[in-house]
Amino acid sequence: MREYIQYSIKTPERTFLCLDTLKPGSDAGELCKSRLDWLSDELQTASDHPVYLFMHHPPMKLGLPMQDTEKVESGDEFLEAIEHSQQLKYMFTDQSLAV
Repeated sequence: MREYIQYSIKTPERTFLCLDTLKPGSDAGELCKSRLDWLSDELQTASDHPVYLFMHHPPMKLGLPMQDTEKVESGDEFLEAIEHSQQLKYMFTDQSLAV
């Protein structure tokens, strides 16, 4: 199994998640089941703390032609993984910021 570079930093007030979106040999990103499961588990254990998510590739088209070709290819699965999370407050990607 491939090792992913992702981790969480938990403080008494906040949780910071760094999610690996690398797809070797491609400019686009990907989130396999293993990474999506990790994200779901981390969101569930964040309790009532706000979560700040950092990832290189944006999970959806942003209307920016140069970046839209480099989005996460499994964006729909990503959105399903986060749709019930009330804790996820901010998402940061390498090329943009989504609030």
